[in-house]
Amino acid sequence: DKLNIKYNLVKFKQLNKYKLIKPDYQDYKSNNKYILTFDSKETGIFENAISLNIGRDGKIHLGYYITDIASYLNQNEDLKKIVYDNAFSVKGFPLLPDELKEKINLKQGKRRKVIAFLFEFDKQLNVTNFKIEKQNIKVKHNLTFDDLKNILNYPIDTKLKVTSSNLYRFSKCILSKKNWNEIDSSVSDKNIGAIMINNYQVFLNYFISNYCCNKDLPFIYRNNELGKENKQMDILKNTYRDNIKANYIFDLINYTNCSWYYSTVNKGHDGLKLDSYSEVTRPARSLASIINQELLIKYFIDGAIINKEEKEKINNELNKLVVYMNEKTELYNNYLYESKKIKAKK
Repeated sequence: DKLNIKYNLVKFKQLNKYKLIKPDYQDYKSNNKYILTFDSKETGIFENAISLNIGRDGKIHLGYYITDIASYLNQNEDLKKIVYDNAFSVKGFPLLPDELKEKINLKQGKRRKVIAFLFEFDKQLNVTNFKIEKQNIKVKHNLTFDDLKNILNYPIDTKLKVTSSNLYRFSKCILSKKNWNEIDSSVSDKNIGAIMINNYQVFLNYFISNYCCNKDLPFIYRNNELGKENKQMDILKNTYRDNIKANYIFDLINYTNCSWYYSTVNKGHDGLKLDSYSEVTRPARSLASIINQELLIKYFIDGAIINKEEKEKINNELNKLVVYMNEKTELYNNYLYESKKIKAKK
């Protein structure tokens, strides 16, 4: 409790001063595709969903759906301030109040409002079409990462198995751009569910940041310029991954020397070997994703024309926010380090 007070971490009180106002359903296109979520067993909120269809012409249609939090927040300034003040979700201290979490949680069988990122790939895995829409979706299944291996090993080709198998195979080539037919569809890899979703998230965060950078649109990037220097650390972490004490030391190093930071200037992500990177896929856990979501709605859906004066105004506001979020990141890293230290003593 003393540590929570020190870092000003206060659990949400269900405040009466704000009222959730639903965004207008007319702004959202209905989508009845076969949509799935894959997440860890401990997940309390499903913020991402995914669909994949292969056309008769061999083209691959990927849909990545992120719960629309920005539209809810823009309906109420009091609620928006509460979320901005928290900035990040820390274990035991969520970014969002319960009322909002319930409305935006992509639970199976429930209609939910999302920002849909829709891609079309040709047979060579080049993006031939891309758009962003507001959509109203219904997730078919909420699945855990562990479920994926069981689904792929199921003896009968159900719709769930075929879709999951295609998602798994495509995830293995979406970053490497290997030929679809060259991909091994075996499921011998460990943590295949987590690896699969991570690949899609990295792809989307890269694609969107790269697009905004090339178009010179104001955006928040997550830069990493120390990745090249941390190769030896990666080797050590892999070598001693089962050593609890060693991992504790690695965590300490990471907490005291954060290798990534938010910025309105793109410096790339050396750790991922990408020339740009951002946060788009974590709106229930990170303010950066919410802000970027607001910007993408402005650019792609509302069709705002960003002239020189407007660009300067947006960048000035974003620069204040990235300073704030970097400070919050350092604060929470220190909190996590101290809390781990206390638990280790106990």
